Amino acid sequence: MEERRIDAAIAFVLSVLSISLIITSAATDHWVKADVWVPGNTLTTDSVHYGLYGGKVEFRQTTTSVSHDLHMLCVMTASACAVTCKTTPGARRQEVLYLAGGIRPASLACDANAGFNPQLPYLGFLPVISTALYVTVNLFLYLQLFFAVCSALLALVNACANPTKPLLGLQGLAWASCASALMGTVVVMIWGIHYGASSFQNHLAFAYVAAQTSNTYPSLGYSYWHKNLSKVLLHLPRSASDLAAHKTRLSKVNKPPKELHVGKKLVDTVLRKTSRFRVTFLRHAYRCGCAVGGRVFLEQYGAHQYAASPKQKRKVLKKIDYNIHCNANE
Repeated sequence: MEERRIDAAIAFVLSVLSISLIITSAATDHWVKADVWVPGNTLTTDSVHYGLYGGKVEFRQTTTSVSHDLHMLCVMTASACAVTCKTTPGARRQEVLYLAGGIRPASLACDANAGFNPQLPYLGFLPVISTALYVTVNLFLYLQLFFAVCSALLALVNACANPTKPLLGLQGLAWASCASALMGTVVVMIWGIHYGASSFQNHLAFAYVAAQTSNTYPSLGYSYWHKNLSKVLLHLPRSASDLAAHKTRLSKVNKPPKELHVGKKLVDTVLRKTSRFRVTFLRHAYRCGCAVGGRVFLEQYGAHQYAASPKQKRKVLKKIDYNIHCNANE
């Protein structure tokens, strides 16, 4: 029992750590980072980094370094998401619509200009993120957070009490950890495959990079690596160890003997109690080793004769037959 509670306490600490990593991953803005150099400008590169909900862009190729906030915006009618540094909601929406249609915005500055120049050539590609991909990443991220919270609550319950239902015990704790690890793995795979297998590295879903000739040096930021992979690596070993420990305990706890070694005096003492005690004892006696010979054993000692009535006697013998039948099927 003490070992079980220690395992649950360790699992609770790890679950709380995992929850903090998931929240940090969703809240920080370093899923993607890049240095951008526009030919013809100084040797200094601009810096871009953003996460699921926003980020920052720092223009260093100007006389003085200027920093602007980036906003992740999805337009459902165009099924497209992109980051923009425009200063008004209308201009941000319009810029995403331009990018979703392959149109170059007239101004790449971080201002309220929402126009476009029809004389500029089309981009020839769509520098946006699919809305379905963006929603899927968020969905699995929050599912991972949900299962991590369930894991923490189950660990707390097992550290303070001894639940009898399997889903509330170490088995449920292990499955909650597995589910959280699986959701985290899906997030890592979806975002990583999109980053590596598509043209995302060339445009970063950002008009400043996509609408002009530039050299981009992108990479996945620490919000992706240190948070997503850390929480996956945190859950998988713990869930595996919990399942192994649970299986080991099941093999050790309440292992029935092959034969029932009780004497007539003990049987008589127990069966003189209430009728509920009689039925409970018969059930327990059978599970402790009375196989097909269990009925013969109990009848030999007159266990059924202590039944309060003929109806109770039939109930007792029926219980014996039922248990023998169940055990034979096993």
